[in-house]
Amino acid sequence: MSSKNLELKAKCATGDALMQIHKLTITECSILQQTDTYFNVNNGRLKFRYIKHIPQTDISSTYELIYYVRADDRLAKESIYRIDQISSESEAQKLLKTLTLSLGVLAIVNKIRYVYFVQEYPDVRIHVDMVDAIGEYLEFEVLYIQGRSKNKAEKIMNCLIDHFKLSSDQLIRNSYSDLILNHQK
Repeated sequence: MSSKNLELKAKCATGDALMQIHKLTITECSILQQTDTYFNVNNGRLKFRYIKHIPQTDISSTYELIYYVRADDRLAKESIYRIDQISSESEAQKLLKTLTLSLGVLAIVNKIRYVYFVQEYPDVRIHVDMVDAIGEYLEFEVLYIQGRSKNKAEKIMNCLIDHFKLSSDQLIRNSYSDLILNHQK
């Protein structure tokens, strides 16, 4: 089953982002080390995600296959996505090998991600990402929960943009995979 959200990515110094987050009421924070392997596909984006929880928990590592379709736009963009959990490390490794052989790897993105949930914006994920080779970013994901319209999601997104004092020149059009590929040129 597919899900939908509204996303926005911005270039932002980690210290600036954390200062604004701590003005909100944090209800949950996780630190994740993620490796996203993007594959060559004709439509949308397909990535295999390895997640290591920091500090290690009972669930030290998880694996996901994520497919999504999203316009490349500097403003908030709607994303339709599907996330499939991979049940074990051995299954994950087999799947990664098969996808690599059949589709070819487009890019690999390594990052440390701080995931915040705050009381003021329930059903919004706030990410502070430190991405190898390309820098520090802030990302908002406003989930389309039952009954939330695109207009309501956009209003929440605008409140977040205002709270974090983001300017239009900070907004990022592309995915991290595109930024990595451009950086390598």
